[in-house]
Amino acid sequence: MQLHKIKKIFPNSQKNIFVPCQTGIFIPSMLILLIVTTFLLLLYAGLMGRLQKAWESIPGWKPVPEGSYRPRIAVIIPARNEEANIAACLDSLLAQDYPAGSREFIVVDDHSEDGTAGIAAEYDAKYTDIRLLKLADHLHGQEAGTAFKKKAIDLAIQQSNADIIVTTDADCLFPRGWLLNISSTYQDPDVICLVMPVAYRMDAVYPSFGRKFLHLFQSLDFMTLQGITGAWMQQKAPALCNGANFSYRKHAFLSVGGFSGVEQRASGDDVFLLQKIHRAFPGQCRYLKSGDVLVETRPVDRLTDFFRQRIRWAGKSGQIMGGKLLPVMLLVYFVNLSLLLSWIWALVDTKAIIGLHPVFWCLLLTSLKCLLEWPFMQSLAEFFHKKPLMRWFPLMQPFHILYTVLIGVLGATGRTEWKGRRVR
Repeated sequence: MQLHKIKKIFPNSQKNIFVPCQTGIFIPSMLILLIVTTFLLLLYAGLMGRLQKAWESIPGWKPVPEGSYRPRIAVIIPARNEEANIAACLDSLLAQDYPAGSREFIVVDDHSEDGTAGIAAEYDAKYTDIRLLKLADHLHGQEAGTAFKKKAIDLAIQQSNADIIVTTDADCLFPRGWLLNISSTYQDPDVICLVMPVAYRMDAVYPSFGRKFLHLFQSLDFMTLQGITGAWMQQKAPALCNGANFSYRKHAFLSVGGFSGVEQRASGDDVFLLQKIHRAFPGQCRYLKSGDVLVETRPVDRLTDFFRQRIRWAGKSGQIMGGKLLPVMLLVYFVNLSLLLSWIWALVDTKAIIGLHPVFWCLLLTSLKCLLEWPFMQSLAEFFHKKPLMRWFPLMQPFHILYTVLIGVLGATGRTEWKGRRVR
């Protein structure tokens, strides 16, 4: 086919947007990009179906009848500059339906520059099951590098006589039966490690729409990560985990050498340890899919803090990805990249493709991505009690596409600032 015949099909196209192939036929470059994007979305459809099937196949937790099994549990709360949250966190822990003699709450102050340590000290003095440790008092001249949180958790574990370790964050709130359900799960001797759900809690009132929009975006994005966490756990491929709701037997932590081998990383006190335990105890790490152990945490309030947090998380991906997970992560990234490039091209070059404006094709493909994700997201929203957020999901698509591409690039360095420290 000659170029003038091609132009009859694409009458508004110019020569510089055509690329030659070996047969001499000229094809619009935008059309090639749309074809590639469509192909990637077909692969993406398979991935979404697989994730949904895995998530929904996780057995729901059925509470074990009341019994005498009440192992000693240590809840470890590393805290840095959390004076606004630590009191509510400790009050929520004190309200747990778990015997006072079988629990201990260990706050490890990580060089806080505010009133965190003072508030925790007041609780330490008032309640026998709350202990305050100051990381600075136990380093003894050792360099923590950037792995202060790992040092804090390791210190608390070494000083605890508990059988079960649970880690959380100082801005979290807990259901009353949280520890009771965790302990019941450990009645099964085959259970060595538990990954549990976390959700962002939304504020009742917002000072601005911008703050509300940021919280909505974070909540939907975080819910997606939580769903992927559970789905991959169900497929025996633990690749994500959140230290705000993570538990393991103390002997498992000690037997894998704790954080040795990953102590140089600022983050990863959760997922790197999970992978070490999974390798040492295959088949004995579980995802506890239960609203009775669902922990709530706060989203960040500023866009800069949000990006710093996500860059820090993405910085772990280089060590997390491998085997079957690498193609999956690459597929997700390239789906979003191809959609972003399509939108940019459509806005720059408005020449019709098969008689229709390029923006139409971009809207069509973006809508297709949304439809492919919808069943999985709807299933997650039901479990996490976030169904009202789903009306925002289609509107978030353009922002999430851009965000995914940016974080993928920025996270490659893994270098950012978090709570006044330069981390990687």
